Parts: sequence; structure tokens; C-alpha cells
Amino acid sequence: MKTQKAYEHIVDLNTVWKDANHTPQTNKKVLVVKKNGRVICGYLFIDNHTFTVKIEPFHAITSNISNLYRWAYIDDLLPKKQY
Repeated sequence: MKTQKAYEHIVDLNTVWKDANHTPQTNKKVLVVKKNGRVICGYLFIDNHTFTVKIEPFHAITSNISNLYRWAYIDDLLPKKQY
């Protein structure tokens, strides 16, 4: 049985968060944090003055880009388990 140290799977959260200047890949789910503290999970689309988070096939949230605090890919927030 292979023994691993717990810290090998810790994610450095300082490296995964991005601001509104970064354009996300459209096919990857993200966690969005708005400046008011609201957290939204979905697919993020950014244009010049707005951002939209698509949550379900028929539901989306659109807001002014100045309200976007940061976002991160869900996969980057999860620890990477190595076998």
C-alpha cells in the first residue's frame, strides 16, 4: 500500500482565482464570487461591460462587470488525487 502525505493534495487557492480581466473557457464550470459576497456556480461568459453566469439550460444571471470580484474553475479548486 502506498503511503502519501496529506499535504500533497492541498490546493493553493491563491493560484486558482482569476479576476474579470481573464476570459474563461466556455465549456468549464466555474465558481463566481461577486463583490457583494454572493457566490454562483455555473458557466461564465464575459463581454466588454457585463458578465453572465449560465446556471441551468434556461436560467442565467447577468450583471455589470464591475460587480465581478473573482472566479475560478471548479476543477482547480478541488484537490488532485494521485494514485
